[in-house]
Amino acid sequence: MPTSFYKPIKKFRPLVTQALNEFGYPEESRFEDSIAKAVAEILAAPILDHPPAVILAGPRYKFADAQLEALNPVHKQMLRLGPENSRIIQNKARLLLETLSNVYE
Repeated sequence: MPTSFYKPIKKFRPLVTQALNEFGYPEESRFEDSIAKAVAEILAAPILDHPPAVILAGPRYKFADAQLEALNPVHKQMLRLGPENSRIIQNKARLLLETLSNVYE
């Protein structure tokens, strides 16, 4: 189990749980569930082997492909990172999920 994940998880779990409750999430909302949902989004992000085409749209760029532009913000950010960095992030997300399952078994 990667200790780099273990200590912050143990430390911040009560604070995140309290914040979730203060934001109106039910008392049974769990820190682990919030992390698992975030990791699921990261792991579901598409990885392209080539840089996606972008077009200038006012002061910012957007994806030329309408299907890519319609993706949620997490998936679009993962595309912007490029395939190599996206894979690194996805591997770290898997480690985080594995650590969570070991910490709270």
